[in-house]
Amino acid sequence: MVELITEFGYHKLSEQQRKDICNGAGAKGDWKSVFIPNTIYGLDCFQVFGVHDHAYHVGFMPEDKERADVSMLINLLRVIAEEGGFLSPLRSMRAMKYYIAVHQCGDDAFYLEEKGNLHLHPEANND
Repeated sequence: MVELITEFGYHKLSEQQRKDICNGAGAKGDWKSVFIPNTIYGLDCFQVFGVHDHAYHVGFMPEDKERADVSMLINLLRVIAEEGGFLSPLRSMRAMKYYIAVHQCGDDAFYLEEKGNLHLHPEANND
């Protein structure tokens, strides 16, 4: 099993907490997420995406989002290096696409109003 970069507390989550927080690829509750696979050319990456979900859940600052996104890429590349087989080059390129997607489009998932940190969104009006 590949050792993943995780945020503090991830390994102490109960099964129910993990189920509530970690939903795999895509933003929880976003209808478009049903079209985002938890696999990269057949390689199961659900746990990597769950770790990323947890990092978004506990993060508050823009730096936390950046760290979560970079950690997801590193974790994907670790899984691919260990388990990716002959498709590793293609899987690595796809991992970069996942990273670019969360880096460029993940703000709404990170800065959820219900999480209480909407005021920290870089584009929020902080009057």
